Amino acid sequence: MNKYEMRCWQILPLVSRSFALAIKMLPQPIKIQLNIAYLIYRIIDTIEDSSLTISKKRKHLNFLISVLEEKEYKPRKIKTLECKLKEVNCTYERILLDNLESVFRVFYFQPENIRKSITRWGKIMKNGMLKFQKKQITTLEDQRKYSYYVAGVVGYLFNELLYYNKIITKKTKNKISKYAKRFGIALQKINIIRDVKDDVKEKRYFWPINLLKKYSLDYQKLFEKENRAKALEILRIMIEDTKKDVFGALAYIKALPKNEIKVRIFCLIPLFMALESYGLILKDQSLFELEKKVKISRKEVYLIALKAALAANSNKIISKWLLTTISKNFALLPRLARQTKI
Repeated sequence: MNKYEMRCWQILPLVSRSFALAIKMLPQPIKIQLNIAYLIYRIIDTIEDSSLTISKKRKHLNFLISVLEEKEYKPRKIKTLECKLKEVNCTYERILLDNLESVFRVFYFQPENIRKSITRWGKIMKNGMLKFQKKQITTLEDQRKYSYYVAGVVGYLFNELLYYNKIITKKTKNKISKYAKRFGIALQKINIIRDVKDDVKEKRYFWPINLLKKYSLDYQKLFEKENRAKALEILRIMIEDTKKDVFGALAYIKALPKNEIKVRIFCLIPLFMALESYGLILKDQSLFELEKKVKISRKEVYLIALKAALAANSNKIISKWLLTTISKNFALLPRLARQTKI
């Protein structure tokens, strides 16, 4: 492992604890390929989330894509990009934006087909994110489309990386690609629900406006104690809407070769972390209390990783685990419905 790869592995847990844990389970070379893809997509996401004008975001994102489309590493161009991104306001992502040399040296070390795949899906992500800079998330369908651009495309990328690394056949890749998309969407939707307080503080609005209006709420009233019943009903509706994507994720994992244990573990960890987060959100209404943070414990994360390792080669055990987890966590949905008489 060279110093640039080492630096990328050091950066990854600083920008995503859960993803860093899961990706370590993958075999090489897909492990480093997905690491670098994630870091590049995180740069796109950080630019999109910043307070820059839409015009500046577009210029920076287009320049980033032009860097990805180069056939070889161009030191001067990387330095220019790094200078441009100095004006992007962010917090913990700054370490990533200040280490572009390591990220792009590893990127250009990858085979051409891998670089092209990362670039192609990154461009789709970029275009989709820019579209939603001008468009409000008004409906659940809007929320789904946004989730596709942010995470559904990552599902497609992962599916292609499996194929390029001969982990799945072309026939399997094509057959399960729709489930790969749902997998990414399911994970993004939990982020949208869980991070609502932080997003609103940063003036980012991902809960459907029409759904809030239906219950005479806006983003300020959402967190007021007297509106808790209405807020819980909106939460219940969004979680119900996610269930089909959760089962799509299950279908994806079960279609992967049973002997690819590490790949299956990689998929299982974020899925069950998301499901346990749903359970925590439903049990603990602190989602709507501004001073509290919704986060599953480190102990719970490592327990999920252990269970994933034990269950990975058995579709029967995986299905039972998922259904048990859904029964335990999603069983609170009907109770919420009874509690939230508007």
